Amino acid sequence: MKGLSSLALRHALHAKGRTLLVLMALTITLVVPLCSELLMSRYDDQMRERAAASPLLAGAEGSSFDLVLEALFFRRASHESIDYDFFQELERANKGLVIPLHLGHSMRKYPVLGTTLEYYERRGLRPALGHLPQLTGDVVLGSAVAEALAASPGDVIFSDPPKLYDLTKPAAMRLLVVGILAPRDTADDGAVFTAVQTCWALDGHYHGHADAKALAETKPEWVISEAPGRTALSGALIEDNTFSAEGSENFHLHGERGKLPLSSVLIFPTNAESRTILKGRINSHKGRFGATQAVSPSAVLDDLLGIVFKIKHLLDRLGFLLSAATLGLVALVAALSLRLRQREMQTMDALGAPAGFKLRLVGLELGLIFASAVLLATGISFWLAHVLPDLVTLL
Repeated sequence: MKGLSSLALRHALHAKGRTLLVLMALTITLVVPLCSELLMSRYDDQMRERAAASPLLAGAEGSSFDLVLEALFFRRASHESIDYDFFQELERANKGLVIPLHLGHSMRKYPVLGTTLEYYERRGLRPALGHLPQLTGDVVLGSAVAEALAASPGDVIFSDPPKLYDLTKPAAMRLLVVGILAPRDTADDGAVFTAVQTCWALDGHYHGHADAKALAETKPEWVISEAPGRTALSGALIEDNTFSAEGSENFHLHGERGKLPLSSVLIFPTNAESRTILKGRINSHKGRFGATQAVSPSAVLDDLLGIVFKIKHLLDRLGFLLSAATLGLVALVAALSLRLRQREMQTMDALGAPAGFKLRLVGLELGLIFASAVLLATGISFWLAHVLPDLVTLL
């Protein structure tokens, strides 16, 4: 058998064009189902695990898919906001832990999430370097963000302006990196975290100004009037776009705090009864921005993944047709190969080759090519599963 294997291998290497054709055809046929299975298995586990860790989610009435994908996976979505009064109302109900979420801003194209310290505890997020946000303007980076930006605690990075050429929108603001989170292999690795107040400042609801007395001395043209203990400045004064430990106290709100916007509220009810009561209250609530809804992320993702798996089943059927066509191609190549090797086979008969020797030789040669295709397809599939973007970003 050793001589037969050597002969099959030598012939496969000699007929390079034919061997490469069959190898590529088999590899492509195997990569499609292997890669899709690996990707779906990985994404299914990750998405279901994160949804299971988020019992209840409340937000504005609308698409539940957008609400869940934004709150759990930071996928940018267009939907109405809820107000801070709504969050406080849920907090006063005392039916479980309530965590505010503010999304919509970005820093170097990475999503910025404004939340409270309870979020880090519930998600198991711990700083590998530095500490969690303490002041307005402090941010901590997910491990993937820190690696991509080569950032470390102490760095200053500007937020992305909401609309680059819209002068009515707030300008980009200086954010101070105070910590790097340990990797968790979740969507949190690719996000930037800060306090809700920082996101309100990015909205333009909070802003600060430089010291009025100092400006009166350096920019007297901005002074409208002066009185003992008071200096009135021109409305042309540009808002301060920097945060600091000294200046954070000077950041002030124009308007009512209860009317400030939130994207959604993450809720961890104390028990099943509290969950039912909260869901009923939320679904009948009419707030400043309109009606609200409470959804179970696990149920929403079950529906979403059901649609995705239906598409996968269709692709599997197409893959089966592709496999059948490839096997037909391999059979044709094998038949033509045998015809081209008639003189070689006659020589083997003349040398006294045993019965079935020729079929075993061709079968072993195809087997070597198929085994090589399996190894190659497995390697390519694992590589693609690693480098392809997150499925959620494509939804």
